[in-house]
Formats: sequence, structure tokens, C-alpha cells
Amino acid sequence: MADSMAIHVQVAAMQSYWLELVAGLDYMERYQPVMNGQTEQDNSSDSSYLMGTFTINLDVAEQHIRAGIPVYLVRPIDQFNNQVIIEAKMPVDPPLNTSLPSPPFPVVFKGDPSHPQKFHAIHRFMHIFHTFWNQFNFTTVSQLSAVQAESTPVASSSSASIPSGLPVRNKRGKARVPGPLANGQASQKKKPCKTLKMSNQQRDKFMNLAGTYAPSPIPAWADANAKIDKMSKRSQEREERDRLTQRQHDKEGGGTSYEKGYVFPDPGLLVYTSAIRQSSFFRQWEYCRDALIYRITSSSSNAKPLQPQLWCELLAMALKSKNAKSTRVHDLMAHALGSALEAPGSNTTTPIQALVLDIDQPVDVERGRYIVWELCELNFRQELLSLDTHLTHPDLSTKREDTINFRLGCQEQIMNLFSEGSLVPSTSTSTNHLALGTWPERFEALKLFRDMMRAWDIPLSLEAKGQLGPLGSEASLKTEAALVVHYVQTFFDVFGQPPVLPYL
Repeated sequence: MADSMAIHVQVAAMQSYWLELVAGLDYMERYQPVMNGQTEQDNSSDSSYLMGTFTINLDVAEQHIRAGIPVYLVRPIDQFNNQVIIEAKMPVDPPLNTSLPSPPFPVVFKGDPSHPQKFHAIHRFMHIFHTFWNQFNFTTVSQLSAVQAESTPVASSSSASIPSGLPVRNKRGKARVPGPLANGQASQKKKPCKTLKMSNQQRDKFMNLAGTYAPSPIPAWADANAKIDKMSKRSQEREERDRLTQRQHDKEGGGTSYEKGYVFPDPGLLVYTSAIRQSSFFRQWEYCRDALIYRITSSSSNAKPLQPQLWCELLAMALKSKNAKSTRVHDLMAHALGSALEAPGSNTTTPIQALVLDIDQPVDVERGRYIVWELCELNFRQELLSLDTHLTHPDLSTKREDTINFRLGCQEQIMNLFSEGSLVPSTSTSTNHLALGTWPERFEALKLFRDMMRAWDIPLSLEAKGQLGPLGSEASLKTEAALVVHYVQTFFDVFGQPPVLPYL
């Protein structure tokens, strides 16, 4: 089913085609015969809606006047020597029109319309166009729940779309359970991912990233997660609700896990692991990056956060032997992409080959830090949107269209924090206005950040309501730190895990 925006675009296009068709028929059947002298002008018809034309040709002007079409004859001033000038108008002062108003939509490309870079810019814009609203509206997909999914066989072909939650058939017709499972083996017997086990032992998720590939922390955001009160009243209430919900699902025979995951890989998976796995993880992320962003931005996607163990399996594909069955790789990717594969033209039966890499060579440090920074930005922007969607609500009496406009307004407010106006960062590491180096540069972003949090169900702390002036005084810096603490604490209270922080 098409979303509201797609319907609006299609209706507007049909209206445009209809108006152009009516205008063409009116010109051919009503006005052109009069202009050619074949018929007389019909004075009974209404010509007030006609736009008219500009011309420098006297014959064209006479034809349009005969047909009753407004016409504006443009001639040089030196041709008016022998004619009576009834009234002269002063031209518009050029300085009044030196700049055009800002367009209502982002500028995708500036330059020569025939330049090849224009098509690259359009392609990139379509990749970052955001349609996915709230990934934390869904529970985490776990390997356990994938095993317990129903396995009713369904027919498929190379062009058929696969309904979410149903098994996929391979080309031999054998039913396979979608998910990160090989040959339907139970995940309870599966050994935990070594990288996940190592990261849990060596990393405290409430501390900053540290290591060779860790980017520099933003001063105001450094150690923010360490200040989270893990025993806050709201977090205790959330844990009690989760326990009750899980207990109810257990009684009903469900196996859904209510642990929260990550929409994109946890940056710690790439930072805290062995050198060989780091090289594989970095290159595998670059190989799958566009597809994993597509799973979130596709309008047909029902993407869910994935647990770190599943992300570990996905990023470890390049470590698999060349003789490993491709069906396992296919299952893992199809399970991660979800209903994004149901878009027209998607092929869910073609095996997806793992990337074969030379993992002996370490990733360049600068490149590795950029990848970790990008993952931090992707997670931070999605988590900020999720928290805002969870804590803001339109009036109950509003219509569906007003609710959609309310959500779009909230999203636009978040987009203003980033120079791209998108939840996908560009190649520059200074696109997050909250991370700009000098106070005047990030002052406006902090005001937007605070205004956004004021609309949440959870009120701002007293410290976060403090002075926030344009000069960057000590009081303003304390208010900035309080806003950061309020964000991380609120995120933990709502979702039960520390947020991924932005970095420089």
C-alpha cells in the first residue's frame, strides 16, 4: 500500500497532465482556427484564466489579439521614435530581485543541468531520502524468535515477493526458515559470537569509545552515558512493564525478546575486537552499507533493531570459508532486510554471496575512524528520532492528515540539527551542528535541541532550563551539559540501554 506522500505526488502529477491536456485541446480547437482566420472569435467564452505570452514579433501579437489571448509585445526603446507614448513605467529596481527565496525542498544539485554529477547527486539524494519513522516501535528480532517462527511452505519465484515472517524456498523447493540460521538448526545450541563475548568483557557501554579506530569525543558529550542513573524511578517502572509484558508473552507461547538492539551496527563491535575481525568487519560494512541503509529508508520496510549478536554474524560474513553454503548468507541478509525486499523488482531467491576479502591487511586508521564516526552518527540520528516519536503525541482529536503533518513537522525539526537535512550523514565530519567547535556555531542548534525536548512527555530538568546565551558563558556551557545529560537519561529510561553518542 502506497504511503500518503506517494499518493500526493501521484495526484499532483495527474492534475498537471490533465491541465496540460486541456490547455493543448483548447488551443488547437478554439484559438488556433481564429488565429489562422478560419473562424471568428467566440466572445461568449471566458478568457480571464488565460496566462498569455510575450513576443517580439508583430505578426504573433496580431494573431493572439485576434484570438483574444493576452499578449505582451516586447520591443527596443529606439523603435518608439514616431509613436505616442501614453504612459511610461519605471523598471523594477534590480537590487530588489538579486536573490531568490529559499526553495521549500532541499537543493539536490547546483550547476550545469547536463553535467553527469547531477545524476550522481539525484541518486545519492534518493538513497538518503527518509521515510522510516520509528524503529523502536518494534521489538528486537532475535535468533530465538526466528527459530520459533512458523514454517509453513510458500511458493516463490525469482520475481515473487516474500511475505514477512514466512519461510523462503530455495530453488530446489526446500522450505527454509528466514533468519540467521543454517539448515534450520536451533539457536540454543549455537555458540555465542566471539566478538560479542569479547566486547562484553572489555567494554562498558556507559563509557566513551577508546582504541585505535575510536573518533574523538565531543567535549559536551564526553562521559555523558557514565552519568546515567541506572536506578532512576522511570527506568525501574519501565523494567517492571517489560517483565510483565514478557511474562504475558511466555504464557501465550510467544518467544519474542524485548531486549533493545541497534538499527545499525553498534560501533563498539568494530572498535573492540581482534585485528583480523576488525579488518573483516570494516570491509563488510562498506560492502553492505547501502543495503543496510536502504532497509531503514525504504518506504516498504518494516525494519527492526537487531541484537549485537546478529550484527556480529552479519559483519563476520567475510570470514566464512568459500565452501560455506550460500543459503545461510542469503537467510541472514533476507532476515536483516525484512520487507524492504518486497519492493517491486526485488529478488529474494538469488543467493547473496559473502564478500571475499584479504583480511590480513589492517584498515587505514583514518578510514576506520571515519567508518566508526559514521556508525555513531547513523545510530544517534535514528535514536533521536525514535525518542522524539515516542515522547511526542498529537492531539487525540486531530485528523489523520493532521497527525501526519505533526509527525513530519517533528522530523523536520530534527533534520535542522544536521546540515544535510537527512538522517544519513554526508562525507564531512562537521555535519552535526551539535558538534561544531565554537559556541556561536552550535548555539542555534542547542536552542533547537532544547525546544525539541521541551515538547516531550518527560519535562526538562531544572539545570537544562538554565541560561543559554549567544556568548558562550560558563552558565551556558553548564546548560549545554545539562541538556546532554537529560537526553541520555531520558533515552535510558525509555529504551533501557545507553544511547550511541555522536563524535567528532
